[in-house]
Amino acid sequence: MCDTRRAVSIYQSNRDYTVSSSNDDVLQQIRTRRPDIIDLVDKRDSGAQLLRVLTENVAPADVATEEGDRVWELCGIRLANNQRVHEALVLFLRLYDLKLRAQETSGRIHKGSSLIWISYCFIALGFPAYAKRYTMLAKMRLKATAGYRLMAEHTFSSCGKEACTRSR
Repeated sequence: MCDTRRAVSIYQSNRDYTVSSSNDDVLQQIRTRRPDIIDLVDKRDSGAQLLRVLTENVAPADVATEEGDRVWELCGIRLANNQRVHEALVLFLRLYDLKLRAQETSGRIHKGSSLIWISYCFIALGFPAYAKRYTMLAKMRLKATAGYRLMAEHTFSSCGKEACTRSR
């Protein structure tokens, strides 16, 4: 199993949902959290509509919380379950962008889940190089959270233990 698929499976086993979750369960969770968007979820242009509505109604500070983050992920999972992975990818990329903007004002925010979902989408679409890139970004975020400091010469091609040092 490649690093990307292993990372996705490890991440999914640590969360209370997976892409293989039943569509009814995902839909129920969306209904519980955001009943106002439930009508958009299964429309033909739901990817574009969800992106517009979530971007307008969920502030960057809200995606810093697990609840705000979860709505975006559930919508992306619903799209992926309906074989609309390309639209799910757009939602996850936008979520990651919002988290980066929120981090500017709120301090460190957990972005690894967004990166793993982006990686999953690229694997499902048949782009393993892009999937690996986002998996490696997630791994670097995990190392940074664990107290490692990345060296200036650290690149994707030289990603290894020698490129990271433990902060003291």
